[in-house]
Amino acid sequence: MNLERLLDRPIAFQRVFMDLGAGASGALFLSQAVYWSRRTSNSEKWFYKTIQEWTEETGLSRHEQDGARKKLKGKGILEIVKKGVPCRTFYRVNFEKLAEVLSEITATNKTAEKRQTSLPNFGKLVCDNSANLPAENQQTITEITTEITTEITEQDILSDSKSNVQASNDPNSLVVPPKSKKTKTRFWRSG
Repeated sequence: MNLERLLDRPIAFQRVFMDLGAGASGALFLSQAVYWSRRTSNSEKWFYKTIQEWTEETGLSRHEQDGARKKLKGKGILEIVKKGVPCRTFYRVNFEKLAEVLSEITATNKTAEKRQTSLPNFGKLVCDNSANLPAENQQTITEITTEITTEITEQDILSDSKSNVQASNDPNSLVVPPKSKKTKTRFWRSG
């Protein structure tokens, strides 16, 4: 596989076509139709494409093409004619109608040319119960706390044997006593 050859056929996608209400498939389909309308030798700007050719060029499935064609034709932006034997489908972009619809969208939506790129402020977001805990119980992002709880019976303390629990003054150290029938060790992460 030759990667350079594979990446040699990009499609120009006109972002403004997303505002037409035909979805991403419709915008992609129309972008490609505009491309071919400008390159046809037909004086009336009609061009012929098969479903397979549309799929090879755009990656759109037959179902996606059908939906895009229906929406764009319904808006009067794409004209479709079937003619000939065997029957072939010819397309033409109605550039006057396209300009009219785009100018209506721009007039209605003054922010069409200058879009907001940051996320809107939706107020306080509540994700789960841990977000509602008091501040002293919340874990910061970088803090990971590991605690060890050890139960020691009265008999362990009074016995003459060596202590099974090692003390440490370092709060970050992890001290694990040897296992014993009388000692329970529990580990958990806070947060």
